Amino acid sequence: MNGGTRNEITGGIFFSAVVQGRDITVELPPAVPPALSGLPAGSGAFTGREDELRRVLAPLAPPDSRSQDDAGPLVVGAAVSGMAGVGKTELAVQAARTALEDGWFPGGVLFVDLFGYDSLRRVEPEVALEGWLRALGLPGEHVPPGLQNRSRLFASILDTYAREGRRILVVIDNAASHEQAGPLLPADGRTAAIVTSRHRLGMLNMRKVDIGVLPADDAVTLLRRAMAMLDPGDTRIEDHPGDAAAIARLCGGLPLALRIIAALLADEPSRPLAGTVADLSEAGARLEELQYADADGEIAVRAAFDLSYARLTPEQARLFRSLALNPGAEFGLDAAAALADSPHSGVRRTLRRLRAAHLIEDGSADGRYRFHDLMRDYALERLADEDAEPDRVAAHDRLAEFYQRTAASAARRLGGSEGDRFATRDQARSWLDTERANLLAALSEAHETGQPLRTFALAADLSAYLEFRHLVDDSIAAQTRAVDAAARLGPRQQAVAAANLGNAYRIGGQYDLAESHLRRARKLLRGVDLVSEGDVLHNLGLVYFRMGRYARAESCHRADLDICTATRDRRRQGQALTALGDALRMQRRYAEAARTLDTAIRLFERLDASADAMLARVNHALTCLAWRPHNSAAFIIWQLCAALKAAEEIDARPVKATIFLNLSAAYTSRCGTCHRDAAIHWALEAAALYRSLRDLRQEAAALRNAGIAHRSAAEAAEADRYLRQALAIFAGLGASREVKVLNALLAKPASQPLCDEQHSRDEKARLLTKWCGDLPHAVLAGDTARLSDFVFVIH
Repeated sequence: MNGGTRNEITGGIFFSAVVQGRDITVELPPAVPPALSGLPAGSGAFTGREDELRRVLAPLAPPDSRSQDDAGPLVVGAAVSGMAGVGKTELAVQAARTALEDGWFPGGVLFVDLFGYDSLRRVEPEVALEGWLRALGLPGEHVPPGLQNRSRLFASILDTYAREGRRILVVIDNAASHEQAGPLLPADGRTAAIVTSRHRLGMLNMRKVDIGVLPADDAVTLLRRAMAMLDPGDTRIEDHPGDAAAIARLCGGLPLALRIIAALLADEPSRPLAGTVADLSEAGARLEELQYADADGEIAVRAAFDLSYARLTPEQARLFRSLALNPGAEFGLDAAAALADSPHSGVRRTLRRLRAAHLIEDGSADGRYRFHDLMRDYALERLADEDAEPDRVAAHDRLAEFYQRTAASAARRLGGSEGDRFATRDQARSWLDTERANLLAALSEAHETGQPLRTFALAADLSAYLEFRHLVDDSIAAQTRAVDAAARLGPRQQAVAAANLGNAYRIGGQYDLAESHLRRARKLLRGVDLVSEGDVLHNLGLVYFRMGRYARAESCHRADLDICTATRDRRRQGQALTALGDALRMQRRYAEAARTLDTAIRLFERLDASADAMLARVNHALTCLAWRPHNSAAFIIWQLCAALKAAEEIDARPVKATIFLNLSAAYTSRCGTCHRDAAIHWALEAAALYRSLRDLRQEAAALRNAGIAHRSAAEAAEADRYLRQALAIFAGLGASREVKVLNALLAKPASQPLCDEQHSRDEKARLLTKWCGDLPHAVLAGDTARLSDFVFVIH
């Protein structure tokens, strides 16, 4: 046996054959004993991987039994790739043993571990071929010199066995490159091979099977089975499932790490699992814990990672280390380029090479990457050991500056100003969606490391975006840190931070706290910054509106309107009119509200501000719904759908939920019988969307509308079910007014409304009913031209 080649000779095949290479001719002896199985033993703890096992096995099947996708001479096996310790060898061994048991390889299996990532034990292909040729019965004097000669001879022998009905499976483990594994591959289209590597090898004629870490349940199962193999009487995993799940999570689902932990636990049968959880949870300690030594040697996660790291070029190793500085779980090319302080083109190539080596993993989208948790720990270790502190600080500062600068550009674009990076609001919003976790992590990191200016700037730049996405918890956490940071900066920053925190509490429904912070902000801004004071008055008015203090809300919005008029800010003027109209509506001053909102809509149309017009249209529809619900129902539906068009374009989910909620009410108001399905559909759509936004109060309102729609259709049982669901939520929130209204509604017998088509049977009425029912679906499907049919249908 040479190097890592292992063979077990049993049986024999009797024939006389001549194998001819380009420069040599060798006559095989009459009896050639194939290597029946040189495979390592499979693990009884093998868990999961059913899909991956099927994918490896599919191209190994005999040619006459392969599926159409796996038929053909080019697919000769599977190339299994994955990070160190993920279980590539185990998967290959399990697949090989399954194929043997199924009788696919009567000639046996040839196995070699090339130790491609170990410079001391690396097996060159020429050496591996010599061992295999000898194992196949070729006398030593007939083994030709040179890699090419041995490779051609090996391929010819495999072809001979295949033609004689004795296919052999070739298993090549731990190949570092195509150059190392390629000469060992069969080329006859019948003999099959499995190759494992930490890299994605460019073997285009092999099925690629890239394996990741185990899902949580499979990881726990592996831990349990590994423990049972070492001590069948040990029940700690079954007895403490929570701790077992925590261990699996802290091991990152990595099979190697889980097996090491099982061995450690077996050595200490009285040790509680909670102790291991605590050890693994200690910052920077996991790699120290994940090693095990016995009489047969030592296994360690760190040692496995060392071998992959050793193959990197200095440039690749430097980027690998610095990527661990990224504050969030994922990163993209821009962040990597900032860390490397290098052009994008070179960094892109390096990222691809790190991914091919499975030192980083694919992220959630194309061009996004992430670390396995243990690999990130390893990268941080290497960073601390190999990079001088000034270099680490410089790389970290470049990354933080990139996030802060780009977030500021996105905020400017979202605010309607020109940005130096984003051409449209959609581009800015998309970038913020992608980088949100990194930006929030960078903000938290800046706060924890005593950087008040960076903390404040990031929080201020994220405030409008977090409100737009209704990310309440993120918003409150970010702005709370900003308030703390602003205390070390100055009155101007303190006012902005207080205003943003007040607004965060407003969107979270914590109105007392919102009022407190907004009033503090106004006090700091009064006489100092008129425009910002107007913004605070606007948000304070929205808070009073939510508190049911409509007169105070009106007062705030009129004061804001005066400021916007004085500063000639037409967009803010329209926003003030929109909010003012809503406050007037709630005071039942419907005609005044409608005029105010109509003025806002026309102003926004002149400014081509569709997103602002969207909110004004919703408020106008609500006014009409409260004022003349039946007579203006078609107009209300049209107005809501015109707003829906804008909400869909900018993915304004809270606004869409509001539109769905009020579409339901509009359909019920127009005719609960004709529009029964539409009223219920949009109520339930609203409830689902509010639920995803974690807005319980509005979810309850949507369920209430679903109940009312069922009552209008004389469906008492379904109506009662939805109304009682809404009642339970309102009661849980302490919403006494809503509880009172719902209890009264439940106690009141349902009344059957007149049906439109009972008192208007003409073609126009039927056309209008159909148009109203179809319009929201058409808008959501992109057929916004249907909105222009309004005048034709009405008249």
